[in-house]
Amino acid sequence: MEIAKHRFPFSSRGDSWKLVPLGDVHLGAKGCDERAFDAKVMEIAKDKRALTLLMGDMCDCITPGDKRWDDRAVADWCYEPWARSNIAIAQRDRLVNSLQHIPRERILGIISGNHEATIRRYHSLDITLDIARTLGIKYLGEEAFVHLTFEWKGCARTFVIFATHGSGGGRKVGGKANKMTDIAAFVDADITCMGHHHDRLGVRTVRLGLDKNANFTHTEQVHVLTGSYLKTYQVGSPSYAARELYPPTAIGSPTVLIRPQDRHLEVRT
Repeated sequence: MEIAKHRFPFSSRGDSWKLVPLGDVHLGAKGCDERAFDAKVMEIAKDKRALTLLMGDMCDCITPGDKRWDDRAVADWCYEPWARSNIAIAQRDRLVNSLQHIPRERILGIISGNHEATIRRYHSLDITLDIARTLGIKYLGEEAFVHLTFEWKGCARTFVIFATHGSGGGRKVGGKANKMTDIAAFVDADITCMGHHHDRLGVRTVRLGLDKNANFTHTEQVHVLTGSYLKTYQVGSPSYAARELYPPTAIGSPTVLIRPQDRHLEVRT
């Protein structure tokens, strides 16, 4: 478990910020839509009120000798002389070259995914930590709380994000939504972000309670599956997901709109 803290100014009551989590890119897999990923990175970079969280499985990190290895499922550039001698490092460097367009203060941190965890365990190569150090951003382990403070004229609004790469399978949207919202039973956060499931999905829940003066309150929370840039099916490119007949998923990332003044949260998928 890790904790990160960030502070941002807002200049008027109507100001809003965007949280655009990026995850499950699987850079280096032949099915990775690099064009869509690079376009989203540039979109975030150009919007001064756009923040991002890196949600894990940023690189595919499947190398020869891994039981998941399939030479037909690797991006063509991984066979270039500069890449083929160490595919995971080449993937890491290519990812960093893309992400460095986003100012580091607007990258809230990076979560480690199961693909990065596997190569760390078997090859002593911590891709996630390398990316964090190179970009100068916070390493968030496998799950983390991120504390956001927005400030305006001496007024502060705080939001708590809980981010996890996630785990497990499941094909039905309802099952994925249940797994995501189950976290709210033991985690107190305004925004929950979970990857791994390669879906873009937003769910809103409401918690009832009393404030310190015994006034009735209702607190809205949003829960987000953070999408993917890996195509399930592609002509001429086999994949594990295709062999298992997983349903195709939409490429891209969701957006959480944050309006600090009235604590409004809205998910756009």
